[in-house]
Parts: sequence; structure tokens; C-alpha cells
Amino acid sequence: MLKVSRATAELTATAMMGALKEWVVRTNTADNGKEFEHHHKVSEALSCKCYFARPYHSWERGTNEQIQAVEDKLNNRLRKRHGFKSPLEVLKRCKCQVGVATVS
Repeated sequence: MLKVSRATAELTATAMMGALKEWVVRTNTADNGKEFEHHHKVSEALSCKCYFARPYHSWERGTNEQIQAVEDKLNNRLRKRHGFKSPLEVLKRCKCQVGVATVS
């Protein structure tokens, strides 16, 4: 998570692209704030899809974050099929980078 000096669309998009350029990003979930106006630039630069919580449904963001927490736990659980390594350890050994980033 990064803090930008001002919550403008341009600064937010630049910060997101800079912070996530080294990661494999498949989706990006944002709220409906004006600072995410340039979501199309971020999606294009990172080759990912951008999703938005529905207006006045703030609990959807929390649900997304809870699902991500469960995924993190599953990705760190040791697996017999991977020689008792976690899926993330296997991916790191393959020199892949996988992660979930949130910007609020």
C-alpha cells in the first residue's frame, strides 16, 4: 500500500503502476473515488482487469479483502504434492512473482 501526496487521479495511477509493475497482476479492485479515474491506464499498463465496488455498497470492499486473506492463507499452506513447500515457495523457485496489492 502506498501513500500519495494528493489523491489525484494522475498521482494515484502513476503510484499504482510504479508499485505493481514488477508483479503479475490479474485484477484490481477499487472504490468509486475520483482518484481512480485513470483506471484504464493502470489496466492497460499492467494488463489486468479493473473492478469497482457498487456505489453505497462499502461492505463489498471488505468482502474482497477477506477473500484475499483466505487466499493468502491457502497460498502459504504446505502441500505434500509440492514436497511440503507452499505454493508461493514453488512459484518463487520458478522465479515468478505473484501477489495481491490493495490501494485504499
